[in-house]
This record gives sequence, structure tokens and C-alpha cells, in this order.
Amino acid sequence: MPKLLLTGATSFIGRRFLEDVLEGTDWEVYSIERQYQPDLPRVLRFYHDLRAEVPTQLVERVKDADYLVHLAADVSGIKSLADPVLTVTTNVVGTYHTLELARKLELKKFVYVSSGEAVGAAPFPTCLVEDASLRPSNPYAASKAAAEALVNSYRVSFGLPAVTVRMMNIFGPGQQLTRFVPMAVKNLLEKQIIKCHVGPDGRCGSRNWLHVGHFSQALLNLVGVKPGIYHVIGPERSNLDIILGLAKALDVSFCVKNVVPGPSHDLRYALKDTKLGLDFSADFDETLAATAQWYDVHREALV
Repeated sequence: MPKLLLTGATSFIGRRFLEDVLEGTDWEVYSIERQYQPDLPRVLRFYHDLRAEVPTQLVERVKDADYLVHLAADVSGIKSLADPVLTVTTNVVGTYHTLELARKLELKKFVYVSSGEAVGAAPFPTCLVEDASLRPSNPYAASKAAAEALVNSYRVSFGLPAVTVRMMNIFGPGQQLTRFVPMAVKNLLEKQIIKCHVGPDGRCGSRNWLHVGHFSQALLNLVGVKPGIYHVIGPERSNLDIILGLAKALDVSFCVKNVVPGPSHDLRYALKDTKLGLDFSADFDETLAATAQWYDVHREALV
């Protein structure tokens, strides 16, 4: 049966992706992790920090892997402003060591999960396609752009069958409190003022939004596409649209304070999917509402 080598299995997306792999396939999973995790059927865990070179013994243990999905990353733009070295080391050096590991395996596909922030801000009404230039505006975005460049170089120079997937804002149950949706839910339930980024022209900040379950299923299917860059995105919604949807699901009123984002926080990211042709707009409102209601029931996740 196929064997998947996975990094970042303990992240928000990684946990859902691992769950979907175990429930939807017969694959065996090799998981490289930093810290101890409970055992799971069909999952063999190896403990290693990818900021260091992968030891030969570990390479030998995973040498029969068919696919490698590289999710491990430091994903906080705010954190990258305070500690750029940590972000760059994790996202760039960690990706380099993962690519070097991949070179030593006979992989059918290497999948790198990047971010729309790598291509930078999109002025209204432009949407950036897969071959857009990399124009990051903060250390986190720059680290993802640098990692993308490394992945592409290994595809061209060494023939690595590499796929890069860009996505934007992912949401769903169990996401860390520092992200926009759970923080907005917390503020709504506690009757706190919610900050909403607005540009000098009065436009509200916006992103492509996608439920983690939809992204996970798309990620699983990417092992079957030809090497290249792909966008997996949901519909574009403003921050205010998201707040309105959450408030409606929770049946609460709210107060918004408009704030101007700092220079490292782009007002609008907008990607366009011109290759896969996936459409996740039909049940967007339902998945957003279900997420809000999950946090309402599991308020311990908002502490």
C-alpha cells in the first residue's frame, strides 16, 4: 500500500489532513515531529527537528515513502516581526533539509504547502494567478517565498516531482486562538469590540477563505497532479463579511472599530485558481456558521 511521509502533522491543517488520510485511504503514514505524540494505527512517528539535517538512520527508515507532504512551518506573520530568525530558520532551513531528504527518496510526488502571502498584496480588483511574481511584504511571507524558490529549484535542477500549493485563510474547528475566526468568535461572545482593517480609501481588508476540510481533501488529491504551482482557495470575503457571518451564526450583536493596518500587513490578498478549477463557494456560509457554533459549544478552546 502507498506510504505517505508527512511533516507538520500536529498543526491545525496537519491534524485534519492526517485524519482524512487515515479515514479516506489505506495509506501508511510516516510522520516527522518535534515532540512526542500519542500513537495512532498506521502512523509511525519519528522525532526530529527539521531545522537540523535529517540523520541517515531516519532516511533509511522512510526510504520506501511514495509521497512527501511538507506542512511543517511557522505560520505567524506577527511572530515573524518579533523574531524573524526563528521564522526563517523554520520555514527556509527546514524546507531545505526536507528537500535534501526528498532527494534521497524515490518519491512519486513532493507537495509543499505555501501561502498566498508569498505573492503579496493584490490591488482591487486584481486576483493573482499561479505564475505571479513573488512579492512578500513581511518576514513570514518572505520565508514562504524563499522556500517556494528552493522547491522550484529542486524541481528544475534535480528533477524532484514537486508540487507547490498556495492557499489563503483557512478556518475550522480547533484552530488556534491567535487566528482571526476564533478570536472574532471569542470577542463576539464576550461582547468585545472587534478590530477590522480598513484602507485609506475606506475598503475593508479581504482574503480568500476556505474551510480546513475542503483544503485537506484538495491537498490529498494534489499527489495526483503534475509538478507545478497550484492555488486552492475559497471565495473572497472581507473581514467584515466574516464578522457578520459569525455574528449571525451566534445570534449576537457586535461593535467594530476600523483600524489602518501596519506596513507589514497587506490589506488585500486575492488568488485565482486557473488550473484546478475548484469551487468551494456553495457551502461557505454553512461551514463558517458551523465553525462559530463549534466554538460556542467548546468555549474551553477560546481560553
